[in-house]
Amino acid sequence: KTTALIHSGLNFPLAEHFGKDAIRGVGGTRNCDWWFTDEAVLLDTAGRYTTQDSHAAVDKAAWLGFLDLLKQHRRRRPISGALIAISVAELMQSSEAERNAHARAIRARIQELHERLGIRFPIYVLLTKSDLIAGFTEFFDDLGKDERGQVWGMTFPLDETGNGEPPLARFATEFAALEQRLSARQTERLQGERDPGRRALIYAFPKQFEALRDLLDGFLNEAFRPNAYEQRPLLRGVYFTSGTQEGTPIDRLMAGMAQTFRLARTQLGSLGNSGRSYFLTRLFRETVFPEQGLAGVNLKLERRRAWLQAGAWAAALLITLGMGALWLLSWQGNRALITDTDAQVTDVRKLLEKVSPDQREALAVLPLLDAVRTLPGGYAERDEGTPWRLGFGLYQGDMLGSEATAVYRRMLHGALLPRLILRL
Repeated sequence: KTTALIHSGLNFPLAEHFGKDAIRGVGGTRNCDWWFTDEAVLLDTAGRYTTQDSHAAVDKAAWLGFLDLLKQHRRRRPISGALIAISVAELMQSSEAERNAHARAIRARIQELHERLGIRFPIYVLLTKSDLIAGFTEFFDDLGKDERGQVWGMTFPLDETGNGEPPLARFATEFAALEQRLSARQTERLQGERDPGRRALIYAFPKQFEALRDLLDGFLNEAFRPNAYEQRPLLRGVYFTSGTQEGTPIDRLMAGMAQTFRLARTQLGSLGNSGRSYFLTRLFRETVFPEQGLAGVNLKLERRRAWLQAGAWAAALLITLGMGALWLLSWQGNRALITDTDAQVTDVRKLLEKVSPDQREALAVLPLLDAVRTLPGGYAERDEGTPWRLGFGLYQGDMLGSEATAVYRRMLHGALLPRLILRL
């Protein structure tokens, strides 16, 4: 994984401060390396988190704690995708039982990611150390920098719902297409190579590659085959990569023949480190990173947010309807108040017409004074507050009451007081 990232052609903006290697995690991420690029942040977890074959309880607790930490700090979308790096050399050299155990471990970790994070995310399988397939380096040795940066592998049709055709149903077809591309290129490479040993490796490489088909098919199906009791993984593709050319290539054809005929196995020479990477640069920049939007969101969190949002809208609607009803009630009440005041003012005018200046008895003006005193909001109600049903910014009683109180006081001074003085 580390070699693939270092030779991926990605820009690491923090390299000047921390070096080109990954930044070691601390605390809950102490067993995780951080790779900061311009396009994404890559978290490289310890390999034992996947296999959990040494200290199972400790590794499982650390792995699940790491997932909880991701979910805590990125609740809506904890991750945008998962890269599963598998060494081709390990697959070729391990037994079927070992490969199946490894595939089941990967399957278990993917389901834990689904269950713990609550999202569905794209998964990319990187078959690293492809240079250890006998003839790989010789076959692709003539490629220029741009050609080495292309993607070599298979991208499956997108199944966003999880109910369509399983991606691995197209594995055989896609693998056959890769074989045809190798066969189409084989003649040209043989014509361009003069060294007999290298020509032999170039000639045999398509068959070496073909020999991986059943092995990979079995491994990938063990790891990603859907069933009714687990969430279907969103497997986007399988890609062959080479970060650097080191080690001894593995000749599966000769190994099979040696085992069949009980012959001594011929050891191929070790590869010299050419410092070149194959099929990595565009894989990250043009295939993996642009698909970050395929990752779903935490459904539980989204449902909780939806309920909260719906509750907020419902509360706002209820408040609006409530305020509207109260304003309507206040408007009707104030309208009735104005109508009632107008009727009582008419009665006051009639009483005023009955009072003659020649009537010097104080009792003659008392009905008029009582009528003015009891006008709505007037002197008789001066100590009472605003009725709640008439409030909410629409209350007209203060304006009407101030006028009624002023009229009442003028009548006390202009009508009652002179009559009282005449009696003294």
